[in-house]
Parts: sequence; structure tokens; C-alpha cells
Amino acid sequence: RLWRLRQRPRQLLAGQELRVLLQAPFTLHWGINGWQSVQDTDSEDWDLGHVVLLPVQKLSAGDSVQFAIRWRASGDWQGEDFHIDIIGGDA
Repeated sequence: RLWRLRQRPRQLLAGQELRVLLQAPFTLHWGINGWQSVQDTDSEDWDLGHVVLLPVQKLSAGDSVQFAIRWRASGDWQGEDFHIDIIGGDA
């Protein structure tokens, strides 16, 4: 599933991969189920944009992912936190 600033799904089907795609290099500060197991992951340049693949395929329905975006060039935060619920069935 693709997440962008202009396309922000709020749900992810259990087992799906989550890709965060932005236009500039960034670090994703993220955790699961209320900011537990927090990690920082740097984006990779995929030519079409900068991408972070979040390893959330093993999360179950009822779990959630929280994340914030820090722009690497300036060190500034995007200024909001994001939340995606993991669901069963069709997303």
C-alpha cells in the first residue's frame, strides 16, 4: 500500500506492505501500537521519489502504526503525526 502526503490511507490490510513515498529525502520515525518499539528509518532514492518500506506485514488486525516525518536536508519535522490501523478483510 502506498502512502503519500496527498494520499493518506488510514487503514492497511493485515499482511500488506506499507511504502511511504515522498519527493525529498526523509527519515521516518515510527512505532507500533501507541509508539512502542520506536525506530528511525532513512528513505531510499528510487528515482521516482524517496521511499521507506515499513516492515509491517506481520502485524495483525487490531494493531496500528504511528509515524512522523523528518526532512533530512533541513532537519525539520513535517509537523504532524500519522496513524494507520491494521485491519482484516478488504482495506
